[in-house]
Amino acid sequence: MLVPLSYLLALPTLALSAPLSAPLSSALSAFTPPASASAAWSAGATTAFAAHSSCNATQRRLIADGLGEALELAQHARAHLRRWGADGMFKDWFGAAADPNGLEGLLDRLVDGDRAGLLFRCDDPDAECDGEYGVIPGYFRAGERDQTVVCETYYLAKPSLENLCVRGQALFANGSELTQGAWFLHRLLHLPQASGGRLSDVVDTAKEALELAKGPNANETEYSIHSVQYYALDVYAYDILLPGVGCRGGGDNSTLAASE
Repeated sequence: MLVPLSYLLALPTLALSAPLSAPLSSALSAFTPPASASAAWSAGATTAFAAHSSCNATQRRLIADGLGEALELAQHARAHLRRWGADGMFKDWFGAAADPNGLEGLLDRLVDGDRAGLLFRCDDPDAECDGEYGVIPGYFRAGERDQTVVCETYYLAKPSLENLCVRGQALFANGSELTQGAWFLHRLLHLPQASGGRLSDVVDTAKEALELAKGPNANETEYSIHSVQYYALDVYAYDILLPGVGCRGGGDNSTLAASE
């Protein structure tokens, strides 16, 4: 049994600002498929995340909170990117030659994409919550690539997004998964249905991510999950939490004007 986490998203739809002119409307009518055909392409799609029946009401609420914060990060990163494009912060994480349109497309998919088949569960079916890698907050199922197990440690270890900058040098000192929103953003970026399945953990730390963007293999940032995370966290901290300052830390704290 699956339990929808449908209240996370109630995103508005877009409408044309004005009706089509008569000649154009007539011309397009010849290419308009029958109503049954036009409806079939989206059959089975959903905007809702789903929780496995192993998750109780409290766990479902906390998972929904984390997913909501992940989408908040993705939405703001997209908004910043649309406003400022390849500014100094974008170039820091993706390189001077990177095309911001690729990242915008990824963020569009995270925010507005089909979530059919994505499943979050709480029953540790593969016994990895306290296993080979020690006590961990969660894991991806090897045989079910769109399933994420949320372990009990998660609920104790991850503060809310608003606490991102409380510890000072957040990104350099605490990594990309300090908050619950950042942790769930990492999960979504790994899931093929949510992100397309082409991203991986190319680098880990903020220092490594910045070095990758400056080096000869800067094109790999396009597929780097942590690069996307650090960018989203960096612009959120710089724009929202500590405007104009941020909390990158590590001697590389962002002081870039957004228009650079």
